[in-house]
Amino acid sequence: MSQLPQLVFLCPSYDFASPRNIRIKHIVQYLKSQYRICIVCLDANMHEKSVTEVDDVAIIRLPYSRLSTLITNRYVGNFHPTGLLRILCRAVSYLINRFWLFPDPWAAEKRTMVRALNELDSVPDVLVASIMPFSMAMVATEYRRALVTEKDLKLILDIGDPLSHNVVPLKKRFSGSLKKFEQRVLSEDSHVVVTNEATAKHYQSTFGVTSERLSVIPQGASLVDS
Repeated sequence: MSQLPQLVFLCPSYDFASPRNIRIKHIVQYLKSQYRICIVCLDANMHEKSVTEVDDVAIIRLPYSRLSTLITNRYVGNFHPTGLLRILCRAVSYLINRFWLFPDPWAAEKRTMVRALNELDSVPDVLVASIMPFSMAMVATEYRRALVTEKDLKLILDIGDPLSHNVVPLKKRFSGSLKKFEQRVLSEDSHVVVTNEATAKHYQSTFGVTSERLSVIPQGASLVDS
């Protein structure tokens, strides 16, 4: 009996009951009979790398950097400074996020996540980057470019929201750079999955993504065999 191909999901988190995590878990359940699935994610409760297996799915949990837990990422960590220290931390966080971490705070974790991908037992057949945040695309593309192998790695970008054309004010100062970065990501040899037709049309008209490279899987959808 031949071994199933391996599919790796790259995501900022996996255990929270957020819409994106629920989406990933539903897709995992649908695909795990067709692939050996591994989840590579970040976990604010981890102090070192952890590898577990749940329902035949391998889960690699990675600790956040000290920069994220103490300063730059308000979504993680248990550090809650008060008084003058809180003001100082918020000021430093604002400056670092605005002028250094691009395109989002999770960019601080790129090195850790690329290292975890390099430490896999074998190169996966398929790598799915769950976006947002868009820095997951940075991790995925950097890993693929560094591969010294003839094995073909299929890259899938599962995008929740556009980066540059977004109602949320993400780094307005660098709106031009964000659009160029998004263009570069979408120009990768990959398949792009979005959650609605409006985003699909936006990516076609603005960034020239062809319909053959686009799929729409709505949030909360039930995947059934056609």
